[in-house]
Amino acid sequence: MAPNKLCIVGLGNPGPRYQGTRHNIGFDWVDSAVSQVFSSGSKSAPKFTNKFNSLWFEAELELDGNPYEIHFLKPQTYMNESGKALVEWKQKHQGDSNFLIVFDDMDLPVGKLRLRQKGSDGGHRGMRSIIERLGTQEVPRLRLGVGRPSVDGVREETIDHVLEKFSGPEKKAVSKLLADAGSQLKDYVSLSCENFEMAMNKMNARYFGDRTDGN
Repeated sequence: MAPNKLCIVGLGNPGPRYQGTRHNIGFDWVDSAVSQVFSSGSKSAPKFTNKFNSLWFEAELELDGNPYEIHFLKPQTYMNESGKALVEWKQKHQGDSNFLIVFDDMDLPVGKLRLRQKGSDGGHRGMRSIIERLGTQEVPRLRLGVGRPSVDGVREETIDHVLEKFSGPEKKAVSKLLADAGSQLKDYVSLSCENFEMAMNKMNARYFGDRTDGN
């Protein structure tokens, strides 16, 4: 049986300047999911390779008796050109490949997930690049909440916000979300190919923030 092929793209910016920032939570999610699912005990962590204008990792996974070939990309093109990396991967791996784009969303509170099968870019430049390069809005995406600035501000303040690191209380929620990334990956892979609505219901029920905020 040929395995189902899936490409998961975590969005972020390369380089130490951006490590740990809100805008790079897509990178962090991919790192966490790969480490949790594909690390093998005492062996070293899975190693990404420079390929497809990305840091790339490929692995096979079997869930419920079904084989999957999963590719992970962390584009090194900077956020605004994220689609370039995915298209380069797609040119090499033709066929009915499924995609999942993982990225930050200011419209969600820190610790909240939101899985959708299609839609607009929602103002996210990385997602905009991918939609433009693929020529379709029918691209599944997993949005990870990073919250909005506490005080409404002009555009520059919003940009500053996503390039900042999480505050003390927020770090706890992010740590819990990332510690669950492997489970999220398995749920998405096992459910999305057969029943995307079921995958959404299971993923979107997760919330790792403070329940007292009403979310």
